[in-house]
Amino acid sequence: MKSMPYETLDLMAGRFKILSEPMRLKILHSLHDHEMNVQQIVEETGANQANVSKHLGIMFDAGILKR
Repeated sequence: MKSMPYETLDLMAGRFKILSEPMRLKILHSLHDHEMNVQQIVEETGANQANVSKHLGIMFDAGILKR
């Protein structure tokens, strides 16, 4: 078996850490088919605006989402 560079493994572990939060997966699922604004995500997920914004910020900082 070919080994992966440690940098790649670190990157993968970081992504899994970001995606280990159920609300972030719920948000990503909501965004699967089309772009949405924060209010639409709030309505889709049933979470409050502050919580959605926090998770969107974390995923944006991690490079998982774009604005």
